Amino acid sequence: MSARHLAEISTTLLLDYIQNNIEAALGKVSIDRADNLVSLEKPKSYFYYSNIKGLQLPAIIAIAEDIDFRKKEKQANFINAIIRTNVVCLVEDIDTKKLQLKAWRYQAALHEILDQAEIENSAKTVKDIIVITSARFSPTYTESDNPNDGRSIFRKEALLELEINHYEKL
Repeated sequence: MSARHLAEISTTLLLDYIQNNIEAALGKVSIDRADNLVSLEKPKSYFYYSNIKGLQLPAIIAIAEDIDFRKKEKQANFINAIIRTNVVCLVEDIDTKKLQLKAWRYQAALHEILDQAEIENSAKTVKDIIVITSARFSPTYTESDNPNDGRSIFRKEALLELEINHYEKL
């Protein structure tokens, strides 16, 4: 019998899966749009916590929000939980129109690889099935004192809310 993994392994598997598949998904989005309006580079940073300092953009952040063990309805002798997790892609650009396109396109690439994805750990003791329940976009923001300055860098977040059906042998 092994120790329970829960949110730790689920978040680790999720970030590894994104890191291994995002570049191909971004390529598909670029080919599909065929307009060269924005570049979609592979994210440079991956995090599982929110108080981030010194990140390089674009960045992917995955935060487990809560776990519903569904004990009353499932009465399982193994873990059959739903882990609600937010996946955020943080992008930046000096042009706010291009920034919006980047946010939409990174969100499309993440949706492509995550919705209905099934991921397992190497020991096959944990299986996660990912369901995307919604997407949201942050307002555009900048740290500049003068957002009208042509050198200002703007940031935007594309967030996907996931329900991860988490199965774990005990």
